[in-house]
Amino acid sequence: MALKVTIPLPRYGRVTVGLHRSFHFYYLEVGYTHFAKCKGVVSRFRNTEKQAVFADFDTGPESQAGASEPRSLGEIESDLAQGASNISGLGSFFIFESSPQHYHAIDFSLQDLQTTKRFLSGLRYIDYKYVAGLMKKGENTMRISEKKNGRAHRPIRFVKFLERDHSSLVHHNGLLQLYEKLHPEIRRHSEGMARDRSGIEDLYLLDYKTIVW
Repeated sequence: MALKVTIPLPRYGRVTVGLHRSFHFYYLEVGYTHFAKCKGVVSRFRNTEKQAVFADFDTGPESQAGASEPRSLGEIESDLAQGASNISGLGSFFIFESSPQHYHAIDFSLQDLQTTKRFLSGLRYIDYKYVAGLMKKGENTMRISEKKNGRAHRPIRFVKFLERDHSSLVHHNGLLQLYEKLHPEIRRHSEGMARDRSGIEDLYLLDYKTIVW
């Protein structure tokens, strides 16, 4: 027997209360999940109706995606490659580790919303809540800073460039400029990419709160 109730505390986090039975004994479990502050960038822009492709692979037993097993970088690469092979016109992907065995991926080329939706919906290890947010709002957000709740943690680092033919694609210059500033090591892959005339001022940047798990 198990009964669990989650109480949201919008400014601070959420409290979970569970009543469990083990053989002839009952026990009460109380947990608190708190929020952290961070910065993010939105997948849509001020200067164009097209978007960049953001993918959040939030796997593992404690993740918001609810996946039972964490996935390796190789599995994430294969998932991206397979998904992109089913959708024409996608470019190369930059893969970032957002915390151990958790990954973000970005295709900086400009795509229409329907292409982005079809691509993300076909990924095996994608955070399903992340896809649901895109379907509902027509945009999603990628964290670009460490999470802060009294201390800074969960730093983001660049781990892999998944190269595909991007020679005919135009990429969002402002978004590339932001990531080249945050992660200078990506420039050896990004410098030759064709870009539009946008700048960082064309980005939507957010300060928001996220759950720390």
